[in-house]
Amino acid sequence: MFCPLQASCVAFGTGRQDALPVKTIKIKQKVRFFYYIILKYEDKYAMRKRELGDIWTGLYDFALAESEQDMDLTLHPLIQKIKKSNINFTTLQDTPTYKHQLTHQTLYIKFSVIAITNNEIFDFQENTFQWYTLPEMQNLPKPILIANVIEKLNLF
Repeated sequence: MFCPLQASCVAFGTGRQDALPVKTIKIKQKVRFFYYIILKYEDKYAMRKRELGDIWTGLYDFALAESEQDMDLTLHPLIQKIKKSNINFTTLQDTPTYKHQLTHQTLYIKFSVIAITNNEIFDFQENTFQWYTLPEMQNLPKPILIANVIEKLNLF
């Protein structure tokens, strides 16, 4: 069989058709599930600044639980902490699952807006969360995904 590229083919010219071209190793796509709780107390929302070594270092987001599989939002550690503290809370809004495709991973992300009656459950030293009003929150640097969801939820 004749190949039309034979004259310019490096593999044919060097007799290495079995070794060339070198196949590149495919990057394995990682699938992650993110569950965000947008915690509201009076007219403020709890956000934290992401730490070094993270894909969103220096950007602000909400309380996050990550799982390797789909999870019910009621199992979120923050929801469990609120329930154990006997604090009254109301779920104001849940979002559908958003798919966010990155080069090396696929993120499936859900959000739930929860209003609480008091904020005594937080050790802000431990969790690095702070309360922000909507105007303050609007000026914080956020991942585009977070900014888009805030806009869709009409928080601003």
